[in-house]
Amino acid sequence: MAGNQCSDENCVLFFMKHPTPGKVKTRLAEGYGGQKSAEVYACFLRDLSRMLRTVDAQTRVCYAPSDKEACVRKLLGNQHSYELAEGGDLGVILNSAFQNALRDHERVIVIGSDIPDLGKETIDGALDALREYDAVIGPTTDGGYYLLGFTREGFTSEAFRSITWSHDVVYSQTLNRLSDKRVFELEKRSDIDTLDDLRAFKARSNGSELESAVYVRNDKSLKID
Repeated sequence: MAGNQCSDENCVLFFMKHPTPGKVKTRLAEGYGGQKSAEVYACFLRDLSRMLRTVDAQTRVCYAPSDKEACVRKLLGNQHSYELAEGGDLGVILNSAFQNALRDHERVIVIGSDIPDLGKETIDGALDALREYDAVIGPTTDGGYYLLGFTREGFTSEAFRSITWSHDVVYSQTLNRLSDKRVFELEKRSDIDTLDDLRAFKARSNGSELESAVYVRNDKSLKID
């Protein structure tokens, strides 16, 4: 099935990995265990998938690895379109995904899968910003970004060249590459990468009906300091 029946002008690229124990959330797994880390990550994915169904945009799930497409489709449903995002440098993968999407859509943003309570209002705000700006970016507290977006005219491959991925300079390097663009900056957010991050999420999501929040709330072994 093609993507969700929403605006053809907008597209969200949802980057994710199949929740295989030992292959995802490896830093979290150091303190939480591989199995539980994969389980809670699967909750992240379903929460974000549900949220994206409410956004006025087509959604492309950019998944890995290649042999898990059927499993990913079963996990997230047929309301999205799917494309493989695997192999090579992350910058090359992101650049290709943006170029492909911008052939069909005027405004494209990419999000990851590390913030399960990323809300519709953030996605809507980013897409709205692209009506006035060339680019939009959402910084993370660890020096990366959780969202990046471009208009068709504002896009530049420079945003993905010579970036030191998985380090605390990703955000600053990306902004430097966009120095000649009009960039809208979103509020800073925290990825859930470690056990302390997960504890912080449990504390802030008390009362939330998100599947991820219910999972951590029911895990009595996950203590909040």
